[in-house]
Amino acid sequence: MIDLVGKTLQGRYKIERFLGQGGMSTVFLGEHLRLGRKLAIKALAPGVTNVRQLESEARIMASLSHPGLALVLDFFEESGRTYMVMEFVNGRDLDEVAKLAPNPLSQRRVLEFADQLLDVLEYLHSQEPPVIVRDLKPGNVMMDEGGRLRLIDFGLAKRLQPVPGGKELGMGSMGYAPIEQYGRGVADQRSDLYALGAVMLFLLGDQVPPDAGSRLKEGKALPDPRPANASVSDSLWAALQKMLELEPDKRPSRVAEVRQLLGLVPGPVEPQPVEKPTTRLCPICQLALQATPKQKVEIDVCPQCGGVWLDRGELEQLAEVAQVYPEPAKKRTFWEQLSALIKG
Repeated sequence: MIDLVGKTLQGRYKIERFLGQGGMSTVFLGEHLRLGRKLAIKALAPGVTNVRQLESEARIMASLSHPGLALVLDFFEESGRTYMVMEFVNGRDLDEVAKLAPNPLSQRRVLEFADQLLDVLEYLHSQEPPVIVRDLKPGNVMMDEGGRLRLIDFGLAKRLQPVPGGKELGMGSMGYAPIEQYGRGVADQRSDLYALGAVMLFLLGDQVPPDAGSRLKEGKALPDPRPANASVSDSLWAALQKMLELEPDKRPSRVAEVRQLLGLVPGPVEPQPVEKPTTRLCPICQLALQATPKQKVEIDVCPQCGGVWLDRGELEQLAEVAQVYPEPAKKRTFWEQLSALIKG
């Protein structure tokens, strides 16, 4: 591993600590000495002489602007080594989010994540020429402190251009890369949509899907998440199988098609019969409870004594927030944490 902790680059970027390491680079937390801003600094691994991939990543990311992407701020060489300076996203990646949750994530939560990632993919795929991520996986998606997902690694991203011979070298991450990234074709928009399906399947079933090569050669089946996760509907399982088809022509080709498959596009609203509203009363004050949003969940609260009314659905929604968002303090009971969420 490159040891840069304590060093200052370009007279302004001080390296504070190690963050992570990949096949081609090491990432550190740094600080801009004049601005006091925290940054992620990616250093090309020693012995790697071809800097074109890192430079290509920097150029692609610097040309993009979307709230779901981490910004590239600088790119330079110093003492024979190449660096890229990026916006630092403080939070947890989806690998960590899944590990912290005591159970596989619910369908509702995973669809919320998918909705955000589809926004990012729609933006990237709409560029001219389209930008293909080619390495969408849980470890490359950060959940920031506000709960927004941010794509942080573009190490394999490319502009979609014709490839001589119609094939690319094998690349990507096992379990998330489609078969065309194993030297059997050219990665395009359908490749990223395959990877998104694999990310969703991982979050719902708490296991990395079998890699596309094994599925093709050994006939390995996709793991059905429904036995271990009662929240997964038959329609979502069918949609994931469609997204994870081995043959690209059998998959959705555009983000809009995936939104339809996942039920994220609202259909026509049918008129509903008007029902007489029922008012819940505080059992102590006998006053009408008021609906109050807490952590995106509507909770009935007494305006006088502050008492709350939770039905089972509201309790389950709050429990999901407690499991996925801030890590509970040690020795803190679930009910203490739930109470803090309600009061916060």
